[in-house]
Amino acid sequence: MTIQENEERDEYIFSREFKDSARLHLQHWMWKFRLGWSIHPAIPVPQFFKEGELFRIADIGTGNGCYLTEVNHELNPLQRSHIHLHGFDISSNQFPHPAWRPSNLRLSVFDAFGPIPDKYIGAFDIVHVRAFTCVVKGNDPGSLITNAWKMLKPGGHFQWDEMDSATFAATSPNEETSNHYTKLLLEKFQAGCKGVGLQFGWVSQLAEHFQKNGFAVRDSIRLPISDELRKASTDNFLMGLEDMGKVLTERDERILESKRQFNENFMQALQETGKGVSLHMEMVIVVGRKDPSEQ
Repeated sequence: MTIQENEERDEYIFSREFKDSARLHLQHWMWKFRLGWSIHPAIPVPQFFKEGELFRIADIGTGNGCYLTEVNHELNPLQRSHIHLHGFDISSNQFPHPAWRPSNLRLSVFDAFGPIPDKYIGAFDIVHVRAFTCVVKGNDPGSLITNAWKMLKPGGHFQWDEMDSATFAATSPNEETSNHYTKLLLEKFQAGCKGVGLQFGWVSQLAEHFQKNGFAVRDSIRLPISDELRKASTDNFLMGLEDMGKVLTERDERILESKRQFNENFMQALQETGKGVSLHMEMVIVVGRKDPSEQ
């Protein structure tokens, strides 16, 4: 599939402009702060290598490459010379310029739900996915999981970090602070997602989807918001909601409502979050391993 065909198929509900890229950087920082690691501790990453030996890590839906940039930063010099990082996304709009990328990091345009090019089949030791809750259609991540399985070498690991949008909530810091308009904004989010075919029940069943599609589950974690992350979480989700409102109302006001109505509600919610109302979702992490005997 060509880059143009990928972009025509793209129905992403965010803009991929610079503000959206900044949101992804903040989102990545939140994940690292909450988890304390980028690659799950159950996934082995070599410390020593034979001459010419390569270890390959893929990041699907890489956006601006912030996850792989962090992974590279955590590697020692020997690892960097033997570990190749490859980010894939349906759009190159947020890719950093090649001049500013680590030498072992490559970024490519790629439809995660489409056919896998032969050169990527069985090519990777780790495949990573993050934040596809607003991408997976039909309440079924099976095609993406199957593609990750195909991309892995026998015995390779698949790590999926997800925000469970079914748990999206607005919480007041005390009984005196209203969250009425913030909850109304979240209702608009759920309605907008439903209008473009997004459902979120699959997130709570992600480990079962791994097993159904051939993976042995090594770990399955669900984490609530921590109080120390509530401010960052709120800022991150406000950026996402503002961007989503802009994209969907410009695409088709029937999906959401008029741009004026959405903006009015958004400004009212901003007043409430300025008084301490927090926006948050639960985090879900699932790690699976491909059977070493599978090709």
